[in-house]
Amino acid sequence: MPFSRVVGHSQQISFIKKLIESSSFPQVSIFSGPGGIGKKLIAVETAKLLTGRETAINIKVIGKEEIPKIEEIRESIEWMFRKPVSSNCKVLIVDRAESLRKEVANALLKLLEEPPSYGYIMLITSNEHSLLPTIRSRASYFRFSKLTEKNVEYILETLNMEIDRRILKISEGSPGNAIAIMKSDILPLID
Repeated sequence: MPFSRVVGHSQQISFIKKLIESSSFPQVSIFSGPGGIGKKLIAVETAKLLTGRETAINIKVIGKEEIPKIEEIRESIEWMFRKPVSSNCKVLIVDRAESLRKEVANALLKLLEEPPSYGYIMLITSNEHSLLPTIRSRASYFRFSKLTEKNVEYILETLNMEIDRRILKISEGSPGNAIAIMKSDILPLID
């Protein structure tokens, strides 16, 4: 079931579901908010709901491992303009959109200006203001906030990670930050 793995963000998820149910989800959207709070997970779950499939067919995520390069954007544009397989739409998710170099962002802009009728593009960013103004003007926004300490604690528990109250305090409502802190050598320094 879509969104079952998402913790928090209930208002945004409810709004996204209503837009999809009414066939009015925007073709170009920006998922903005602090890092490590689940924006990419929500984008993937939104894509599954849009495509009507639990698998990633007709969904492409770029920028997961490293900042997208121009070749990856060009390949993604070609992929987007091939008709979807066994679905009525395709979804391109661009992670770390705030880090796109200017020429890469301009290449992506061509797709954002005229996406195919069956295409949806979601940009994931922790700093929407570093996106080109021409990109920002073509997108609808979904803004996400940090999670509560209880939400972060719950996520860490589901990942079978040891809970340290100090980490919950300094993670600033970001499970991603909490996990990174736990994997780093910073805890002895906090003492």
